[in-house]
Amino acid sequence: MGACKTGGSAIDFVMKREGMSFQEAVEELREKLPKGDKLTNKNNAPTQLVLERELGRKIPTTERASEEEREIIFNALSYYQGTLRESRNALSYLNTRKLGSEESIERFQLGYCDGRMGRTLPVRQSGIGVKVRDVLKDFGILSENGQEYFRGRIVIPIFTKEKELCGMYGRRIIPSKSGSPNHLYLPGRHMGIWNEEDAFTKKELVLCESILDALTYWENGIRNVTCSYGVEGYTEELHQRIIEREIRRVYISYDGDGAGDKGAKKIHLKLKEKEITTYRVMLPLGMDVNEVAVRSEEPQDMRCPRF
Repeated sequence: MGACKTGGSAIDFVMKREGMSFQEAVEELREKLPKGDKLTNKNNAPTQLVLERELGRKIPTTERASEEEREIIFNALSYYQGTLRESRNALSYLNTRKLGSEESIERFQLGYCDGRMGRTLPVRQSGIGVKVRDVLKDFGILSENGQEYFRGRIVIPIFTKEKELCGMYGRRIIPSKSGSPNHLYLPGRHMGIWNEEDAFTKKELVLCESILDALTYWENGIRNVTCSYGVEGYTEELHQRIIEREIRRVYISYDGDGAGDKGAKKIHLKLKEKEITTYRVMLPLGMDVNEVAVRSEEPQDMRCPRF
């Protein structure tokens, strides 16, 4: 930021400077807003505009949502979970990816967006129908035109350490002819650490490029795994958690391509500053973790040279 050459938002800056968690940094910023600031309300609490500016959505997490808003958001999540079990195409996609065990579906609340949730909502013309759609738009589940943001995709929720819903990831099951991305996250900044409950149980951590790659490891018995959200999605929140939990070795299992190598190198340099040893998991050229698993009859060893 500015002359200090540090990228990211005000939240990232506070996390790095003070060694705080993401939630602690948000609270720190709340407390330091001046009383006369036009972005605070009559109770001297930050208005929603502050969070919307920093986090990219009017309702960035369910932590501060009202009970009514929480119910609306979690009902949508439950709808996607039910739809997955009823969709042959979605289950078939997971099967072809050697994913979708009953354990993982339950553990990570996997779902599927068939684009038909609107039929289950109160009619648009009713007051409650307007309210429900507004909340889903504010969280990002519905786009501004009312369409479902993740339609045609496997949906995986992302939670904070306090088990609050803070993000969602969608993976398209059928390639789009219109160029719609295969990988999609809710609008705004990335929050939360996927599989936090298992990821830091040991002093070594496997770090993947995507949730599906991390899920591949998890389903094959390697539970101390998490992911960034793409090659540029290694968050300050995750970095701080690695330090807090005193992880000593990180195995970076990014895609076997130039972008993956570049992203892995950046993380290596960042962790090296904290004297954390890193290894680059070497995947076949042009392949990701899940593709390796799909094409392998037996689990195969991957080379893990140190940087």
